[in-house]
Amino acid sequence: MAAPVLINIHDFMDHLKAEGLVIVRGDELANHKEASLKVLQKKYMKKKSLTFKEILDAELLPVKSKQGIESWINRGHIKPAEVGEAKNGVRFILTSAIRRLGYED
Repeated sequence: MAAPVLINIHDFMDHLKAEGLVIVRGDELANHKEASLKVLQKKYMKKKSLTFKEILDAELLPVKSKQGIESWINRGHIKPAEVGEAKNGVRFILTSAIRRLGYED
């Protein structure tokens, strides 16, 4: 086994800065992700409708996939009148459905 190579801490820090990298605690990173998610949710909920992808990206419903959203539609949680399709074929859901279901902060 080869002996470990030691590097100067200042060189290491300069390398991190040059690459735009930082070292943070895990809980700080989790807090940042949560705050970013809240901002995205507020932004999206100002719109009249959202695509399935937007709903999943903002974690607005407790589903993890487009199939999960489809099952909510099929089970009647999301009403047919709250679902539409754009001219380009992308399906969307009215944000009023998300509010009605109680998933808006």
